[in-house]
Amino acid sequence: MSQKDIISPDNKGKRIGILIVAYNAVTTIGQVLKRIPSDVWNNVEEVVIFDDASHDHTYELAVGLKMLSNLDKLTVLKNENNLG
Repeated sequence: MSQKDIISPDNKGKRIGILIVAYNAVTTIGQVLKRIPSDVWNNVEEVVIFDDASHDHTYELAVGLKMLSNLDKLTVLKNENNLG
């Protein structure tokens, strides 16, 4: 069964987005994405991971997960300076 085959609740025309702010989250970002159920992925417009200038490889891992998992709705952004 693909994501397109799953019948999801109607979002009644509302645009839904998920923002994940990450800082040094290389060990947890994959688990966070896996916790988003497929019916939620079907109903969201976009999921954004915003790396707040991590010192680890959070940004690179998130970009890799996007590419390897074919997550078209996932956008990965990085702040050059930590804004807290």
